[in-house]
Amino acid sequence: MASQKWEQHTMSETFPIFGIDLGTTNSAIARVDDRNHIEVLPNQEGDRLTPSAVLFEGESLYVGNVAAEASGHEGGDVVRDVKRFIGDEHWLWEHNDIFYTPSDIHAIILKKLAQDAEQYTSIPVKDAVISVPAYFNDLQRKATLEAASLAGIRVHRLINEPTAAALAYGYDLPDEDGLQLVVDLGGGTFDVTLLQKNGTTLDIIASNGHARLGGKDWDDRLIHYFSVDFVTHYGVDPLDDPIAYQQLQQRTRSTKHALSRRNKSFLSLSHAGFQHQLQIDRETFESLGKPLLDQCKALCDLVLEDANTSWAALQNVFLVGGATRMPSIQAWITNAWGKPGISTVNPDEAVVKGAALEAARIANTQHNPTPHAQAEPSPYRLKGSVQARDITNHTLGIVVLDSLGRSFVDTLLPRHTSLPASTQHVYYTAYDNQVSVTIQLVEGESKLPEECVEIGSCEITGLPPRPAGQRVELHLGYDLNGALSVELYDTGSNTSQRVDLQRGSHRTATETQWMKRQLQSVRVQ
Repeated sequence: MASQKWEQHTMSETFPIFGIDLGTTNSAIARVDDRNHIEVLPNQEGDRLTPSAVLFEGESLYVGNVAAEASGHEGGDVVRDVKRFIGDEHWLWEHNDIFYTPSDIHAIILKKLAQDAEQYTSIPVKDAVISVPAYFNDLQRKATLEAASLAGIRVHRLINEPTAAALAYGYDLPDEDGLQLVVDLGGGTFDVTLLQKNGTTLDIIASNGHARLGGKDWDDRLIHYFSVDFVTHYGVDPLDDPIAYQQLQQRTRSTKHALSRRNKSFLSLSHAGFQHQLQIDRETFESLGKPLLDQCKALCDLVLEDANTSWAALQNVFLVGGATRMPSIQAWITNAWGKPGISTVNPDEAVVKGAALEAARIANTQHNPTPHAQAEPSPYRLKGSVQARDITNHTLGIVVLDSLGRSFVDTLLPRHTSLPASTQHVYYTAYDNQVSVTIQLVEGESKLPEECVEIGSCEITGLPPRPAGQRVELHLGYDLNGALSVELYDTGSNTSQRVDLQRGSHRTATETQWMKRQLQSVRVQ
């Protein structure tokens, strides 16, 4: 029988797994405290949200408000919105002759979140559940895992952002079963996901999204509108000056926020000796953003069509992400669903709170791995605790040859397969005396390789020379993180080889270890 002393232990003290929302514009970290409350942890400045911006200044690194406010000033380099490039092997940021990948930048942000959380809780952040957009492919997910590894954080699960948000709302509304639609419009990305809640299970039915569709894109349209007017009046473009551009970005965001509360606002800027002020009304702003809103609507309609359902069948529509505060987004949801979207959980914090709940569930499972045995009481119990089951959001395929020698994509796992998942497929060698097999895996919905995204390739060598038509088996698995593992089995020689997919990384393993040591030795401010 457990002692009173044990029952008083908190989850965080016994199983320190944190929830992290690694966002395009802002990031956050949270935990479930000893009162079973979800606590979003403040950073060193006392804010619950940390801007996802990194300032390189000499040998120093700064993350958060200091970096965001320094953008455009001389004496330092600022990186922001790097989430839009995660998994892109061609994107590099150079500072002091060191080249940083998006994973490196995310690692720096994670390190800052961990430092501040440890300062607040006195608990080292070594384990976490990290959220990612539902539409992230294998490359993007593994790049996120790499960022965590570089920051010294073990990831227990990558959870899809809409799934995390649904967990947070499910905790707030534990008895609401049925179809749940999560509309997640953040600073840089858009996700829409349909889920089925049945008691304590939450199954993802369909999902879609866009990596470059968020509040920043509304900002950019207003910035362009203002700069055109400035050029018309004075013949010079403020966007050509980094400092003026940064000031305009900050003031545009303030104007956007004001237009969510008022029907009109003003945008002003001093540049090249000219002071310009432009009145912006809500109608003009919404007209500028209409093409972006139409993209959101189209993606949402695709999700409902994929699931063969409609707005009328939805039990709940949850609004997630700060950009859902825009009146045009709220009006769209109200018109489509017939009532306002639900935002009882702070839209900026829904994802990180859901990640913290998933972290708590995992910690509880680790504490009681055999629930039917006589287990000790959990360090905490969550009301309405729900287990979420994610899906694949892209069809996984392999490039093979048809009878005429033409390349096409053969489906290995269809889109919307529940995770974890595994499958095996049989193929045959194409040529006599073929001693190697090239494996090229892609994600996408087309049968044409050039219309899909290559997530990795490799060449398996050492097969014995034999006539064409020899059987080989491809075994694949997706784990709960949506990360892929592949193995090739040659039936003729009774040998198997684990497939190490090459993704064109510019780094060797030694260079990766060097970067890890660099990042772990520096103090992020």
